[in-house]
Amino acid sequence: MATCTVTGTIYYSDGTPAELILVYAIPAMSPAVSSTGYAISPVPIQALTSSTGFFSLNLMIGVQFVVTIQAIGFREKIVIPNSLSYDLFNLTSVPFGDEVPPIDHPSENPNW
Repeated sequence: MATCTVTGTIYYSDGTPAELILVYAIPAMSPAVSSTGYAISPVPIQALTSSTGFFSLNLMIGVQFVVTIQAIGFREKIVIPNSLSYDLFNLTSVPFGDEVPPIDHPSENPNW
């Protein structure tokens, strides 16, 4: 059974690491069976972020999981890639910090 270590780091908005944040993943379908024929338990795989905000989860390659980080309002369905390790946030549709939408000024927005 091959696994991929899915990792990530979480920070607070002031730039400090978010410690002890629960990150968990459960198979998206139940019962779940991997592409190699292994049955997969619906029990969540979980981790807490470290003092540096880092977390890692070992998840079975090719299986679709729902990953939840409730403390930041994150819930995404992902497929685990055929890789030794992969950053969680590169597997999702969540926009990165550089993609901040513009803030409308009241004089430019008639809905204000």
